[in-house]
Formats: sequence, structure tokens, C-alpha cells
Amino acid sequence: MSRDAINYINILRNYESGTYCSILEVFRAVLIYASGSKFYGIDGGNDLLIQAMITECQSIDTDRCSIMYSMPVIEVQLNDSNKVQLKTKNETIDIVDTLIVATTAPAANLIKFEKRIDFVDKYRALRQIHYMCSTKVLLDFNVSWWYTQENINGGQSLTDLHVHSTYYPYIRNNQTNGGTIIAAYNIGTSSLVWQSLFESDIIELVLQQLIRLHRSSSNMRDYFQGGKVQHWCGDPYAHGAFARFIPFQETELFHQLQTPVSKIHFIGEHTTLVHGWVEGAIISAVHGALSVTRQKETIFDVVIIGGNLIGLSTAIFLSLKQPNLRIV
Repeated sequence: MSRDAINYINILRNYESGTYCSILEVFRAVLIYASGSKFYGIDGGNDLLIQAMITECQSIDTDRCSIMYSMPVIEVQLNDSNKVQLKTKNETIDIVDTLIVATTAPAANLIKFEKRIDFVDKYRALRQIHYMCSTKVLLDFNVSWWYTQENINGGQSLTDLHVHSTYYPYIRNNQTNGGTIIAAYNIGTSSLVWQSLFESDIIELVLQQLIRLHRSSSNMRDYFQGGKVQHWCGDPYAHGAFARFIPFQETELFHQLQTPVSKIHFIGEHTTLVHGWVEGAIISAVHGALSVTRQKETIFDVVIIGGNLIGLSTAIFLSLKQPNLRIV
């Protein structure tokens, strides 16, 4: 393959800032797009999904689901009685039977797990796993110029400019009164450039490059309402965007990332092989739930080996066809 062909693929597939990552990660990413997968969005924003989950939680009888805000856990201790003690930043202490850590790997690494000797391998995996940085720049317009002037309805643009990837909203029912564009989406080392700039400078530079990409819509500045920048490596809760293994990490770290320590379980997309997707989080949640209940002997009708998208979709298909099947 020629150097020009390699450069073209790197830009087209957004590999340019992550060519040092494992080739297996590349293959899995290609399979997702090549398998005819459908991609979905939520009208009104993804936060509606979270709100729906909160409502569902709060509707559970006997107050078995409680949500506590602004109480970051700073210490987790396994007691001699095999109970788990939690200590929060505001000094509250709770004792529970089982704990599921559903943070990113960098966030989990900041928690003090005791006794330390029990978590040596877990800490090593949390420290060493390779996490990608990511930056998204959102620009808001009061006229849907990409649709009215460029005839673009959804989809993506790719460029070797700093913005790299631009995603356009879908227009339904000819509603052209504006919307929010993901004007720039960068991952890996290209995200670090944005993090060195002030937010106002980022927004202005992205707007300039968007005008450069869409020269026939240079009047888009007249419709511009404002912007927002999100750096996941600068996020105080995530401390990173998503996992992407570098060579040998799948062999050396993957099992340890998944493995519980006594009654403390760990989930998140970094504990699966579906990195950077909501499906990875869902798969890990199912795996975590099964891990918690595994102490009780259960008889299943169907056992699916392989915690990937094919296994998950097969389980969903079987459950729809035969709702009474017990599937693991």
C-alpha cells in the first residue's frame, strides 16, 4: 500500500492520531461499520435517556433504588466480615453487601481501595489501560444553512483541517429554524491541541474552518448563536473519553479489568471489547449483573459464549422470539 493510500485511510477513518493502537481495535471498528449496523439518535438529546432511567429507578417499590448526588466516593474498604464500606468526600460512610464500580478506568484508579494488597493487579490494569482523549465542539445556528444552502441532511464531513470531523443534524418536516452542529470531533493526540486553547478561541477557529469547508455558505456567521466545547480528558468525572488498547493490552489487561475483587465488581466499556460505544457499557452492565447473581446456582435454557455485539444481539433476538427463555 502506498504512503498516500495510508494517509488517506488514516484521515477517512480517523486513525491519524491513533496509529499506535492495536490493529485489533481497528478491525473491530471496521466491522461495526461494515456489518450494516444501524445507528440511532434521540430526538431532544441523549440526556432524555438518562432522565428516563432515573424515572424508572425512582418508580421501583419500597425505595430499593436511591440516587445520591454530589457524593463522590473516595475510599472503598473490604471488611473482615466480607462487607463493603464506602466513604464519600463529605465524610459519610455506608456499608453494603455488594458494590459495582461503574466509572471510567481513570476515575476508578482515583478511588482508594483497601486492603491495597487485594487490589494490586486491579490497580495495575486501571493505571496501564490506554485511554483516548476526545474533544467535541458544538456550534448553534438559528437557520439550518447546511440544509437550505448545501442540501445536506445528516451525515458527516471529513477533512485534514483541525476540525477533522463535522456531523450535521437531520432535518425532519422541512424544519429549517436552525440547530446544533458537531462542528469538530477530535480524538487522540489531535484533541490535545484544542485543550491548549481558550474556549472562545476554539469556537472562533472552528467557525472559520467550517466557513472554509462550506464556501457557498460563508454567511453562516450571520446565523451563529454560540458554541460549547467539551474536553473529555479535562472532565472532572470521566478523566478520559474511552479505552483503546495498544498492542498486548488485550492479552495482559483485559481479564483483570473484568475480574471482580471479592464483592466489588467493575463495569464500563473499558471492561468489554466494544470500546467507545454505548453497547460496550450495556454489555458490561449485563456482565456485572450476572457476576453479582452468580453466587446463586441458576439453570439457563440458552448459554451464549462471547461477550460481543453478535452475542448480545442473538440474546435479544431469542428473548423477543421466546420471552420465557432464560438466557445467559
